[in-house]
Amino acid sequence: MFANWVSELKSGNLDHRSWIFENIVVIKIINAYKTVKKGKTPENGILDIGEPWTIRDLYFLHPMVKDPTFWRDLLTGINLRIKHIHKNKKLYKHISAVIDGAY
Repeated sequence: MFANWVSELKSGNLDHRSWIFENIVVIKIINAYKTVKKGKTPENGILDIGEPWTIRDLYFLHPMVKDPTFWRDLLTGINLRIKHIHKNKKLYKHISAVIDGAY
C-alpha cells in the first residue's frame, strides 16, 4: 500500500491532499530523516490522514525505512509537488537544503 502511495505522490495524484504539503507534516518527515540518519527510531506522526500508517508503523514494518535514502526520496517527492503545485518557496528551499545536507 505504501509503495503505491509514494508512486501516486510522485506522479502528482495526491495533490488534492494538500495538508500533506504543510510545514508541520514536512517537518515530521525531515525529523524522521535526520533521526534515521543517526541510526535511531523516529518519533511517531501521521503522514496522511487518509491512510492507516504512521511514521513508526513504517519504521518497524517497511523493509526500506531504516535507510535514510528512503526518507530523502520521500522528501524529494514531496518537494517536487510543493515546487510545481503548492508554490511554497520557503518550504521548498528548506527541504532542498535538508536533502542537500546543508542542515
